[in-house]
Amino acid sequence: HTRYISVTGVQTCALPIFGKVRGAIEAVVREALADPGRAPAIPSDPGALQAALRETFIPWLADVDPDSGKSIRRVARRAEMPAASHAIVDRFADARLLVLGEGGTVEIAHEALLRQWTALEGWLIEASGDLQLAVEIERSADAWTNNGEQEDRDRKSTRLNSSHTDI
Repeated sequence: HTRYISVTGVQTCALPIFGKVRGAIEAVVREALADPGRAPAIPSDPGALQAALRETFIPWLADVDPDSGKSIRRVARRAEMPAASHAIVDRFADARLLVLGEGGTVEIAHEALLRQWTALEGWLIEASGDLQLAVEIERSADAWTNNGEQEDRDRKSTRLNSSHTDI
């Protein structure tokens, strides 16, 4: 007797239960990447395909939380992603692994993809140091910008108060 599982929660997929979510996700990913020449075409060379997949997901769609070290989803703007990623995005969206939103946004459909797709899990581990550093730099830049804006407001306020006392 074959049992089936809904991987996305949106529609029932004809996937035999492998005993683990990982097996189901790996099967959906393999299906999305099958027949590289069909539209939208993706690289047929395995090395080029792996590089394109990694470039599509990291850092655009997946990141590492610098505080907890856990993998997290990101919302990306399709227009800002590399053009080579668009065919992969379309295939993964057709497989309901990615969600295309209003305004041209793209995001991972379910957290399980981050933790159960072996390739993505490995890429996140490899890139975790760089991803955490990028977040720290972004936080520092935000703090610097906010500090600069506060100092500017303080200077303006001091000048304004000074001009009021002069009048």
